[in-house]
Amino acid sequence: KLKGNEEQVIEAQSKKKVNLKWIFLTIAVIVLAAVVGTVVYTSSPAYRANEKLKLAEKYLEDMDYEQAIANYKLALEIDPNNQKVIASIESHLEEFYQQARVYAEMGEYTSEKELAAFMMRVSDNNILARLADAEANCGIGEVDKAREQFEEMIDSGSDHKEIINVIDDNLDRFYRQARDYRSQGEYTLEKQLALFMIKADANNVRGKIADAEADC
Repeated sequence: KLKGNEEQVIEAQSKKKVNLKWIFLTIAVIVLAAVVGTVVYTSSPAYRANEKLKLAEKYLEDMDYEQAIANYKLALEIDPNNQKVIASIESHLEEFYQQARVYAEMGEYTSEKELAAFMMRVSDNNILARLADAEANCGIGEVDKAREQFEEMIDSGSDHKEIINVIDDNLDRFYRQARDYRSQGEYTLEKQLALFMIKADANNVRGKIADAEADC
């Protein structure tokens, strides 16, 4: 009877050891799966893009627009269709536009154009992005292209007084270009530009002068 009890004890201990082995094995598998899952997730485009998004928003808080935009661009390169990144950029378009106008005031039209291109990458029909691009074109000497862009925005029925404000800020450039056309004998182009100036501001004296000169 004693021998039988010993055998039962040994058998119970053996089963306990087997059970412990399975428990440890199960735990090891779970831990390994968690580690692999974490590695896979942190290597995914969505995760890496969201990390760049966090940096971009942090730089925005510090008003470091160049670094913010650089990180937004990296996020889009990693995951072009990441809706969190796109939504974040769209929510800050007004800020980006104000920075673009700062670039214009400083005469940094290349920086303004790059910022406008970034804005249009996310929202190509956004009026502020198109305005920044048109103003940048005006600043770098592509006045005719800028005029076409402004006219397109006006003709599209965009009810945005900022269009007129930006045009008013650049009337000197349009007038100088009209005078250049006149000196080159390009009266048709001078007339087109004059009519555009008047269309933007019916009381604009320089537009009326350019128009009168083109008719001579």
